[in-house]
Amino acid sequence: MNDRHDNPSPEDDDPSTNRTPSDEPSAYLPPPPREPIPPGHVPPPPAYTPPPNWSKGARAAYHAGPYDPLVSGDYSGWWQRGIFLLRTLWKPMALVQLAGNGPLVVLGGLAAVPVTYNGLSDQQWLDDPAVVLPVVIPVVLIAILVTLIVQLATVEIVAQHVTGRPVSVGAALLTGLRRLPAFIGWGIPAGLLIALGSIFCLLPGIYVAAVMVTLPVIILAERGRVIGRAFHLFHADFGASAARIATLFGVQLALGVAEGVVGIIAGLDPSGVTSIAVSVAFAIGTGVFLAPFLLTTYADLRARYEPFTTAQLAT
Repeated sequence: MNDRHDNPSPEDDDPSTNRTPSDEPSAYLPPPPREPIPPGHVPPPPAYTPPPNWSKGARAAYHAGPYDPLVSGDYSGWWQRGIFLLRTLWKPMALVQLAGNGPLVVLGGLAAVPVTYNGLSDQQWLDDPAVVLPVVIPVVLIAILVTLIVQLATVEIVAQHVTGRPVSVGAALLTGLRRLPAFIGWGIPAGLLIALGSIFCLLPGIYVAAVMVTLPVIILAERGRVIGRAFHLFHADFGASAARIATLFGVQLALGVAEGVVGIIAGLDPSGVTSIAVSVAFAIGTGVFLAPFLLTTYADLRARYEPFTTAQLAT
């Protein structure tokens, strides 16, 4: 039996077939780790230099590398990163949610207390729009503004962590407050687009709603034409976008069904306080769960549209 070394082939004399890892070009990437769960608690490594033939639509890991705490090359990596960040940051994210939703619970509890107004029972004066609207409209507007601030602040908690900044609930809330005008300004036309699509047919409305899922993250991370940017990122890799956003929609639907079931039981409380507490609890849980996945979804879509790493969020 002949040994390969007894009959050398021309390939053995070709130096290009005997490269070591150190001889590889600068675009060489190491193999993915055995367990591709990102560290998350350490600053991301320096970005890899994109190869000369890089183009939009390239695999996310091609530029960011396998150890990026946000960017993943496939659905499994996206899910693992989201779960890891959720386990790591659920406490500060829950504190942000409580800071915003706590006052709403108090207001709801006060509204459930029977009162009289000019000798009328609560049900009688609540039926009078002239009395109710001046009170209800400001409360509803404040609740909407607080919800928007909390949504931005919860995502900001995750951004603080992955970019190596100290995690601060106060700083996150201030960031949410600072970006609130932009969120309102872009959120109104986005909502009108969704409503317009739903009027003509349900599917266009669902499509526009899916595109706008990353809107809060774009408002936090970028400046400029937010709505156009959302469309560009969504269509950079339609399959990746559809899979991730459909998962988020599915999670929201499941939580909504669970809230409805628990709400039926809580509705047995005649005071209504239990129903309010259940609703707020599910709102907090939904906000905490979705925040890390919103950021990782944005990172994945942006990495498929242009060279991007987590380190760029710190700039």
